[in-house]
Amino acid sequence: MWGLANIAGESAKFRDLLLSKGVATKTMDVYYKRRGSMKVETRRTIAWLVNNLCRNKPPVDFYKVEECLPYLVDSLKDQDHDVIVENLWTCAYMTEINDEAIRSVVNKRIMNQVVSHLNANIDRLTIVTPALKACSNVVSGADDVTEKLLNLNIIPSVISLLGSQKPIIRREACYFFSNVAAGLPAHINLLFENPNFLPAIVNILKNDEPGVLNEAIWVIANSLMGNTQHHARKIITNDVFIPILKRITLVSKRTQLMGLEGFRELLNHAMDMYDTPVPLLTQIKLYKETVEKIFVQLKDTNFTKTLSDINYLISDILDNSTAEEKNLANARLVT
Repeated sequence: MWGLANIAGESAKFRDLLLSKGVATKTMDVYYKRRGSMKVETRRTIAWLVNNLCRNKPPVDFYKVEECLPYLVDSLKDQDHDVIVENLWTCAYMTEINDEAIRSVVNKRIMNQVVSHLNANIDRLTIVTPALKACSNVVSGADDVTEKLLNLNIIPSVISLLGSQKPIIRREACYFFSNVAAGLPAHINLLFENPNFLPAIVNILKNDEPGVLNEAIWVIANSLMGNTQHHARKIITNDVFIPILKRITLVSKRTQLMGLEGFRELLNHAMDMYDTPVPLLTQIKLYKETVEKIFVQLKDTNFTKTLSDINYLISDILDNSTAEEKNLANARLVT
């Protein structure tokens, strides 16, 4: 069986050849017949084989590995760390296949165990990395499966991972939240209800390396596309766009555009507010004095309409702001 696992991991071609020979079915038969007396070394080998049957590009045909789902339900309860890690990676690979695979993994309640391992091992990189990856894949799927995952109380754990010492974990945590923020308003609300969410994101926006910053900007921009005026006010009062505007040139062009579109949506929300929040005026001042000039000089047609929309909204907001509000905004802008 070790030899089969090794062959399956070589390439997608060998993986598919083994699956065509019924290796998945035979492996499941061996596992269920012997699991009561199976040595840990054999359990590890089976976990490695199933893992390799689900990985490699292009993605495996889900129907060829679907029969492994009950095995994951059972073996994620194993007491051996190596077996758990292999199975978590299998969940990560399986939830990359397609939306049907994501839905099946969630409906089999496999993600209940994935989240349980994540919550219980928040400081163990070997557990967190595949578990978080699987969770990120799930929230990239349909809204109803996202809701099932969010109902497992995963948000506090992922927020804590925004402070991980590993940039790859911080980046994956931001990717998780950007997928949630691209979903239903009720899902976005779950993020904003947690008092630790915005401060953790702002810390990344202010201090993190460009790769993590890139993902964090998507979190905020996506949330503004579907959030409420209440959430927009929180983003304004927490000065979220100060670090975004200051560091926007450090990220990819696509993210730069998304960041500016997020700022436009923030201004749209502000137009419907009964007052003009002073922090927003501070952010407008920063935009007008620095960011606008940078992107206007680029003369990039991808940015033209967004810049035009922002200027139109800013003009209206400033026209309805008092001199005192503008002075307070100027005093708030620090370097």
